[in-house]
Amino acid sequence: MTGSAPEVTLGAYRIFGCKGGTSTELILQGMTAAFKDGMDIINMSLGGGSSFFDYSTAIAASRLADKGLVVMSALGNDGAQGLFHAAAPGVALNGFGVGSFDNAKALKQAVKVEGVAGLTSIPANTDARPKGAFKTGDKYVVKPSPDPATIPNDACAPFPAGFSFEGKTALLRRGTCAYTVKIENAVAAGAKSIVFFNNQPTGVWFGGFAEDSVFPVPVGFVSPEAGTAIKAAVEKGAAVTLEFTPGQEPVAVQTAGQPSDFSLREHTNWRLAAPNWQPTVRLDWKPMNYNAWSAECVWCDESCPSYMTETDELGSTARQVVAGSAKRRQDV
Repeated sequence: MTGSAPEVTLGAYRIFGCKGGTSTELILQGMTAAFKDGMDIINMSLGGGSSFFDYSTAIAASRLADKGLVVMSALGNDGAQGLFHAAAPGVALNGFGVGSFDNAKALKQAVKVEGVAGLTSIPANTDARPKGAFKTGDKYVVKPSPDPATIPNDACAPFPAGFSFEGKTALLRRGTCAYTVKIENAVAAGAKSIVFFNNQPTGVWFGGFAEDSVFPVPVGFVSPEAGTAIKAAVEKGAAVTLEFTPGQEPVAVQTAGQPSDFSLREHTNWRLAAPNWQPTVRLDWKPMNYNAWSAECVWCDESCPSYMTETDELGSTARQVVAGSAKRRQDV
């Protein structure tokens, strides 16, 4: 297996049980064991809430760095909480706290299209719930909503009496009300599966969270261009089918190069060139960071492993890349 640091010797130190969190004591014991075993890099996918740099695990990380180790930690995935939410040990003064940037491309499920001129395959997000997954190889006949393609509140109200999706795949436009409202109305009108098309520009991808117990039907999501083309073809009399394949199709990400909205960015540069932004809880600024460099490392094309091509890389994934890059620099 080839990763960001091929031919390294890996040491694994278990500090978690089968479920739930861990304790500061076990984290410190794991860090100490790694040091005693002669590890060059300590790479931790953990952190607990907003922390000061003098928290015990952060102090340990700084002391290990003073002894020559490279200590990597994820800053956390609480970016939506606002400023000052970076976690220890990532806030260590002499350690690395790694955030995440959005990739240039993302892999989406490839869907074969029949019945639309000039459209043979489109990328799609799908709700992968076991009870509601599209069956690979099956062809789903599409029937659009009777509402206009540009209506902002498509399927937000029950469909007119006498209208039926006839057991076909309902094509609905995103917007105004919750997905679950639209799904409920479509299912009540006879839909056996549902495909939403976006009301935002291409590059803004989205997904749904319908509960299996309430809506046990397949749900997919496609671009506005694909949705409007399919709707127009059906309304002109074409029989349009969608076939969800096991293949994947790369798509551009509109927010490529920007800090991920979930990621903590207190130590992050803006594309390497701009100054650091967001302060720590003590209004400190870290002079050393590899986060933006990490972002470049995780921008992959379709030849990269699937876990490297998600739209939003978790801080943990970005941290792995930075740790591997640090090891290669040590070996130079």
